[in-house]
Amino acid sequence: MSPKRFLLTLLIVYIVLAIPPIVLFGGPNYSQDYLDEYGDEHDVYLSITKSEAYKLYSQRPHLIEEMYEQRPHLEPDLNLLYEQIEFVEEYESRPEFIAERRRIDRYNLYFQFLNFGAMLALILRFGWRPLIDFLDGQVKKVRTRIEQTKAAREEAQQRKDEANKKIQQLPDEKQQIASQTDAMIEQEVARIRETAEQSLAQIDQETEERKRVEMQQAAMQVKQELVEQAIDRLAKKLDESAKTERQSALIDEYVQALDERKQAHG
Repeated sequence: MSPKRFLLTLLIVYIVLAIPPIVLFGGPNYSQDYLDEYGDEHDVYLSITKSEAYKLYSQRPHLIEEMYEQRPHLEPDLNLLYEQIEFVEEYESRPEFIAERRRIDRYNLYFQFLNFGAMLALILRFGWRPLIDFLDGQVKKVRTRIEQTKAAREEAQQRKDEANKKIQQLPDEKQQIASQTDAMIEQEVARIRETAEQSLAQIDQETEERKRVEMQQAAMQVKQELVEQAIDRLAKKLDESAKTERQSALIDEYVQALDERKQAHG
């Protein structure tokens, strides 16, 4: 059968099988007779069940009071919500509502099986080879993963054997590392000791040099103080000598003035 003819046949069969549930159960919605009798109450029922507060109650009825405490903006208030819940429970318990829901559920269940059968027929007609190829690909993937897992296990076992071998060699390596470490420590201690001795010698040399410089500075300071004291004493002597000479000169001038005055009166 050609694909076009197969699709046409499948469509005819689907239409033929879809007619009985429509005749027996009607459509997937509430019937007009039911809405004519309970339409107003059904609208109220839908508005309640679609509200946010009722959805929260349906999810966690034992926590609804805590939710209202955490979200005080919820509408309606908690007392009215309880009244609406009571209305919904009473509405859903009516035989007419239960019968209507049962009819709709049967209709939906029938078409679920019908759609599944049509899809299965399409898969068997057009998707058999791709399905086989897909399954073959999945088998190849599984085999590849098995081989990869096996290779990984072998590699892990090899690494484990190498690790065990290294562990067995650890005592010798540990002894060798300890010997090398001791030698390095001795070399470092010797270097530190030599550096410390050089530093101490340099400090001693700098200390002696500093003492010599300080002694020279102290001697220079003493000499400077002695020179300043000698200069002060010399200055005082010169000052005293100048005063004496000046007094002698004044006396000589006074005596000469007296002689001149005597001669003038004589």
